[in-house]
Amino acid sequence: MLELRQEDPGKYELDLSRITRRQFLKYLVLAGALSGAAGLAGCATRSNDPCPPGVKGVTCSDLGEGSVVTPTAAGQQDHPIIWYVDLEHERVVNDPAQSADHLRTRNHRAAVLGWIANMFCQAIHYTEVGLSLARSEGVRAMFGGTCGALRKLKPGEEDPAEWAPGWYKEVGYMPVRVLQDDPIFAGLGSEPVFFESHYWEVKQLPADFELLASTDECEVQVMRHKDCLVYGTQFHPEVYEAGYSDGPTLLANFFDMAGVLR
Repeated sequence: MLELRQEDPGKYELDLSRITRRQFLKYLVLAGALSGAAGLAGCATRSNDPCPPGVKGVTCSDLGEGSVVTPTAAGQQDHPIIWYVDLEHERVVNDPAQSADHLRTRNHRAAVLGWIANMFCQAIHYTEVGLSLARSEGVRAMFGGTCGALRKLKPGEEDPAEWAPGWYKEVGYMPVRVLQDDPIFAGLGSEPVFFESHYWEVKQLPADFELLASTDECEVQVMRHKDCLVYGTQFHPEVYEAGYSDGPTLLANFFDMAGVLR
């Protein structure tokens, strides 16, 4: 989920025909999202109707693995929307052996977000994101920050995943330590559990953000803008299963603050 505010129209223009995934992750940090993570930002309303037809009334039982909320053509939306920005490597997206499963997963996660917010959620690959599309959709933001890999694995330390060999990773459902009380954590307690899948982290908070939650290995797990309704999470709150429902609760808290669920 990404919302961009363009202060300097030419400063962060990208040639998406040549940009690599790693370059895009660095761009996201400059633009206000977290690498390998989710950025949450309140969106501008372009209609008084709170929810587009066909989204209202969706229940959790409707969201099977193949579920998808079909997007309208770019520029055609008459309602506020959520963007689920897919950061998967292009080699996976373009691999016939992996692309179908990845697409099902991406669409399911977008459908989960649409169900929680009771509004339209559009899944979009990072190569499709650019300032021209952001402007056409009324998307806003712009912040600074730095990111990089967590650390190298120590001798004898187990590697929990095949990707990024040799680097320490946070993978699976893990407790996150809340450092500051905030409405985003309503009903979650002091150590909610979220799904992690990353080996990069935000190394330095953007100047206008506050740190809200950490783990021992990754300091910036949740951050919040000091003045605007903009949050960033390193974990994946859109991923959940039986016994691990803190992610959807956090998202519902955000959508409530954004006025979507009222």
